[in-house]
Amino acid sequence: MNFIDYLENSIEKRKSLLCAGFDLRPADIPECYHDRSDDIETRTEKTLRNYYTAALQTIEPHIACIKPNIAFFEQYGIGAIKALRAICEEAQRLQVPVILDGKRGDIGSTNVAYANAFLHNSQTDGEVSNSYDTSQPIPLQTLCDVDALTVNPFLGLESTVPFIETARANGKGLFLLVRTSNPDAGFLQDAQSSNGRSISECVANWIRSQEESLRGACGVSALGAVVGATAPEEALRLRELMPTSLFLVPGYGAQGAGAQEALAGAIPGSGMKGRGVIVNSSRGIFSFQGSSLPKEDKDFRDRLVKRASLAQRELTLV
Repeated sequence: MNFIDYLENSIEKRKSLLCAGFDLRPADIPECYHDRSDDIETRTEKTLRNYYTAALQTIEPHIACIKPNIAFFEQYGIGAIKALRAICEEAQRLQVPVILDGKRGDIGSTNVAYANAFLHNSQTDGEVSNSYDTSQPIPLQTLCDVDALTVNPFLGLESTVPFIETARANGKGLFLLVRTSNPDAGFLQDAQSSNGRSISECVANWIRSQEESLRGACGVSALGAVVGATAPEEALRLRELMPTSLFLVPGYGAQGAGAQEALAGAIPGSGMKGRGVIVNSSRGIFSFQGSSLPKEDKDFRDRLVKRASLAQRELTLV
């Protein structure tokens, strides 16, 4: 099953449009999950695996998918990357789709390498990309077992083709940055191109021209777009340009946007509220700044359930 149909099944099964963002902040990890190994790599791996496994198992009934941001793990070294691999494996065991927030993007063979690192399936027998050479002594191996990847297209839209080809060959999904949620996003993304369209609109038009290649049986395309909840009017316009692409929506909750803004880019007239949109919440679920950090496993799980279920209901009832 390809990514988009896998995700649609998860949305329907759990009645949720919520994506849990795993943006690692050690200050939010309760003491009960800390490992005491002397070796720092082992300690890091076990602590993060303990914490995120407990979190994932707890909020699984309330979320459609998870979105680990790989940069938050990379900064803590090999132990954290090993933990991330284990977290992704646990998500797959629970049948929770994984969107890796990597924002990868370069040109030519570098993008082929990025695509192979994150979107390759070992089951494809080497049919991964036109650069795969089965005669080489080192086989391709994905960094983490994920279902979709965020991609930065601003080095050129043609440069995204290796991602699209590899995603299609392996049943994966992609989210190209189109209109992000950060306050200064408009400085570049709203700028006018030579054809009079904004940069965001140019990327949206490119996605529309390619979206058929990753369309699922559900009718939605897994060639998706990152469209921030903090720009709801822009989301409406971008939905006109990308009528069947999946929108990954950051900016809900801690960044100030509410559920109504987050769902502004949903596919209209689809018969299902929020169809074509998946809404991310990171700090809204996991951050304990301004409140006491849970000390016990049960307290932590109870608080996570309360937060995740509240967001699940908000996004369903709008």
